[in-house]
Amino acid sequence: MDGALIVTPSSVPVHQRIVTRLWRLLSDSAPADHEVFVAPLDIRLAVDTVVQPDILVAEAISIGRARIEGPPVLAVEVLSRSTRHIDLSP
Repeated sequence: MDGALIVTPSSVPVHQRIVTRLWRLLSDSAPADHEVFVAPLDIRLAVDTVVQPDILVAEAISIGRARIEGPPVLAVEVLSRSTRHIDLSP
């Protein structure tokens, strides 16, 4: 993020359960020209800033072959004890 590499461990089952349930709710209610994804999928916000939120909603026009280009409509990060300090830092 902003040129810094941030590596985190894989998620625990409760984290994935929350992500899966939120994905289902969002997918079921997304407009036809939007798509809901779960990580890992890159969003390129700038040349030196690529992020992978747990869940993202993107307009079809921003979905490229390799990544989402530009800011998504919605990005969701499910907080975990192990990544809380990273997720909440400015």
